[in-house]
Amino acid sequence: MNVTIIDDNKTLTDAIKVSLENYKPQWSINIFNDGVSALESIPTDLPDIMFIDITLPEMSGLDILKEVKSIDKDIQVIMITAYPTIDNIKTALRYGALDFIQKPVHMKDIVSVLQTATDKRQLLLDSREVIANLIKSKEDAIETSDMFSLLDRTLMIDNFQKKTMNINNVNEFIETSVNELKIIFNTPYVYFYLIEDDKPMRVNSVSSFNDSKADKFIEAHNEEIAGSSRMNISERDIIGYIRFEKLYFGFIYIYRDFDFKAREMEILSTTALYSALKFKKINVMRKTDSHIGTLILTLITLSNIKDTDFKHIVELSGKISVKFSEFLKLDIDAIEEIRYASFLYHYLKAENNAFDIESFSKIIEHMLCEPSEIDMMDFENTISSKTDQIVLLQKLINITSYIDEHFDGTGKREFKGEKIPFESRILAITTAFSTIFLSDIKNGKVDIKKIVENMYKLCNKHFDGELLYRFSQFIDECSKDAQLMIKVNGGIK
Repeated sequence: MNVTIIDDNKTLTDAIKVSLENYKPQWSINIFNDGVSALESIPTDLPDIMFIDITLPEMSGLDILKEVKSIDKDIQVIMITAYPTIDNIKTALRYGALDFIQKPVHMKDIVSVLQTATDKRQLLLDSREVIANLIKSKEDAIETSDMFSLLDRTLMIDNFQKKTMNINNVNEFIETSVNELKIIFNTPYVYFYLIEDDKPMRVNSVSSFNDSKADKFIEAHNEEIAGSSRMNISERDIIGYIRFEKLYFGFIYIYRDFDFKAREMEILSTTALYSALKFKKINVMRKTDSHIGTLILTLITLSNIKDTDFKHIVELSGKISVKFSEFLKLDIDAIEEIRYASFLYHYLKAENNAFDIESFSKIIEHMLCEPSEIDMMDFENTISSKTDQIVLLQKLINITSYIDEHFDGTGKREFKGEKIPFESRILAITTAFSTIFLSDIKNGKVDIKKIVENMYKLCNKHFDGELLYRFSQFIDECSKDAQLMIKVNGGIK
């Protein structure tokens, strides 16, 4: 194996190199103290495994990771950091990092992650060799049906993974997977069933008639499917179980008008296992965010806020902020941060109408009293740690502290234009709209268009003009689709 270590701490890189040379004398170990030099060497000396520090001069470790994966996505990369934050971990996972090691670095941690990295890299190299040999055999006209079946199977699975590897939202993953599986199996009848309350629930649709037909089939054979690992009930249907170790998410059900072959069962089995790993990864990332959201909502509930009007503003502002963010097609992480920042903003305003360190200390104090997860893997515990949650809260505090700034720079802190965080500019609009809307309802008169027109008087003054225009489009679209606001306690439909 060829191992590359990138860290600007020369003492650390030398120590890791000596340890690895003692661990595997036959391995080639290369060290670099900056990312630019390391990237320049890759084309001529391709590494199998890399250790990259996140904080580096000139170029960050995350940028290096992205570049490395664009050169060879199968290089196994382990990130090194003294402060593993949620943002860094999520970004690294999206870019394809295998794992994290936290400073101070211990040899036992390196050896542990190396075993996984070595096995995975060797498996990928072996797969490449198989494909290369099969292609060569085809070129040499040494053709057998087994060779082409294996080649097709490997290429299909690899293409499926490429299409879905950067997706970190369950619904988007399922939609993309269904479209890919329809092509692979030459049938429109591809269904994902996820287990809810011990029952399979269909989460995608083909057509009302065929959906009903599939549901009745699954219901009729539910016990047989749940209690068996068999992959088909008849010759014209096929089932792939979305499970990994003790985790069971559900299954993929496919049927068509002609029989399935053994190699197709292998393809579905592999893609279903990959889906389980994907669901697991998404759940880990979402679990951390959910804990933050629950915490902020708990803070509002536990506080002595008795004002019903205020609680309505909190609820409505949160919902509108999310809907508007979805309308702007922001990614799921940004939408969740905006949602939580909206709740946190109102909580802090209710406490003392100011964003001071005392309020933040209350949040941290409450957080440290929260029970820790004890049934998750070590890596999952790391990204769900108290430190990471506090780091995310600091990010949310930054968003909330700029909501009251004016776009033209006439606010208290004199920040203006795009120097105000994008999320803060969104919340400035949605919070103002929610407050005015609920005030009008209380007074018995509601004219949504009039509210937006009045807000336009502050266009490019208090509010970002471009975002305010998009917000007016959002309101128009919602009004055409259905009544955006039906009741105060009903929120957005």
